Amino acid sequence: MNKNQRQRKPWVIPLHIAVGILGVLAVFACVFKFYALHYYHADEKTIAAIEQSGNAIETKIDKDTYLFYPASGQVKCGIIFYPGGRVEYSAYRGLMYRLAEEGFVCVLPRMPENLAILSESAAEAIPEKVPQIKEWYLAGHSLGGVAASKYIGEHADEFAGMIFCASYTLTDLSESGLRVLSIYGTEDKVLNREKYAECMSNLPDETETFLIEGGCHSYFGCYGMQEGDGNPTITNEEQINLVAEEIARWIP
Repeated sequence: MNKNQRQRKPWVIPLHIAVGILGVLAVFACVFKFYALHYYHADEKTIAAIEQSGNAIETKIDKDTYLFYPASGQVKCGIIFYPGGRVEYSAYRGLMYRLAEEGFVCVLPRMPENLAILSESAAEAIPEKVPQIKEWYLAGHSLGGVAASKYIGEHADEFAGMIFCASYTLTDLSESGLRVLSIYGTEDKVLNREKYAECMSNLPDETETFLIEGGCHSYFGCYGMQEGDGNPTITNEEQINLVAEEIARWIP
């Protein structure tokens, strides 16, 4: 070795810094777990009231995935639905049931920690599990819509369209060729309206918007009122009926 060259010492993180980093990570993990564990639970009473018609069938593909289909057997197409953040996925059974009554096969997957952003590709395996459905739409509520739109942005050729329920996309879908429907309520105080307006440029020019008069953020599912939401002037069941009817109108 040239005497003018110094031997390089291996790079070592000082113990106190390493302990500090681990401490920060541990605190972050605890905060995240606390956040994830405090979620909105399904309102079984409201769901039961919606499902009493008997015009749709509710079952499961597996222990983590609900499947709904019309009792008549007459099917238009399929809809995969991503639930909102920190909401029990079963809280959306009411909307899925009503959509099934309108002629859709609906698939509702459980998300890890009730956060769709942790499983953006949840839709990937579903078409293979329901092979009789040849045309699929992807839909999502709130944060679920953001996650769903990221996935569909990379798989646009596998879907006919996207439905946003009180949600928006951070992914550019403007040239995707997808049909897009955006639905939200006049009394929604959870949806960030500025972000919603800003992200409209990410959607195709032909995007349709449906405004639910008196509707709120929480009533896309059945889980009570979400913190910070507005005061709806319609019932939970009425809003779900309006959403299902609008989607049925929009998808011929």
